[in-house]
Amino acid sequence: MDQGAEESYYQPSAARTRLDRLSKQLRSPETWLPASAWADPTPRQYEPAAFVLLLRMEPGVQNARPTIDDLITTWPFSVGPLALGETMPPAAGPSAETTRCAALTKDDMLAVKDSIVRAGGSDAMSTTPDGAFAVGFGTQNQQSGLVVMVRPLLPDRASCTGEYTW
Repeated sequence: MDQGAEESYYQPSAARTRLDRLSKQLRSPETWLPASAWADPTPRQYEPAAFVLLLRMEPGVQNARPTIDDLITTWPFSVGPLALGETMPPAAGPSAETTRCAALTKDDMLAVKDSIVRAGGSDAMSTTPDGAFAVGFGTQNQQSGLVVMVRPLLPDRASCTGEYTW
């Protein structure tokens, strides 16, 4: 049963018309700019130039192999993994007080990844399609452990400012 035009059910509204137009625009963002406005109109997967390294000590890690000592022997920087970076601010999320953060270049990220592999951590490494990875390392006494996480920084970021713990 056709009840007639939709407008017959409510009073016309300029605000409703603008919202309707906006909702249609939001469904197709590629129409916001003409094709000539794009420097490169070919869609590509984002290739990050910078990464964030998050290092967090966690209590109660059991039977984590390899150990932090294994990682230290292959670590690519003069500052070890337990001291690298700045402590996250409390607003960065849970466990911020035990998480350190450092911004990395792509070459630095590859050096960290290579270090983890040489330390024996590649089997325990979990990865995601965006290039992020995480792996845990235990201590000799197995009372705590170090979680190492690397994830891409978006183009509008070049530091740990505004990052969250996980």
